[in-house]
Amino acid sequence: MPRLPDAIMSHILFTPDREEANGRIATMWLDLDFTALRDPDAAGTDRPLYRVYGKSPRGALIEIGAIWERLNRHREPYLAISISDTGIKDRSFSGNIGRLPGGSHDDLRQGIMENRHSGANGTSRSDRDAA
Repeated sequence: MPRLPDAIMSHILFTPDREEANGRIATMWLDLDFTALRDPDAAGTDRPLYRVYGKSPRGALIEIGAIWERLNRHREPYLAISISDTGIKDRSFSGNIGRLPGGSHDDLRQGIMENRHSGANGTSRSDRDAA
């Protein structure tokens, strides 16, 4: 299978100091660029590690979501992103941030994998929300 162009992949690129990041989320129903800024007061609290910003139709920077640090079942940290303001009524996005194929956990560029939860009838939450 040919490698997909990086431009169409949902991804995030952190600055070397990890104080901010820029990324893109691309799905069948959502395509947005975003900026994430680290919250300097988040360490040791239940606040998100980063605040996520998009642009309004007129170009104003608006808060649209957050990036949270979570622990997996082995108690290892990972990052999860949630976008509550997608611009589509009653439609949100959530996903995990992780290494790209061939990459390492230390890479500044990471992939975003959408979380899809199947319902009893086999539809994903995204499918049900769109109905």
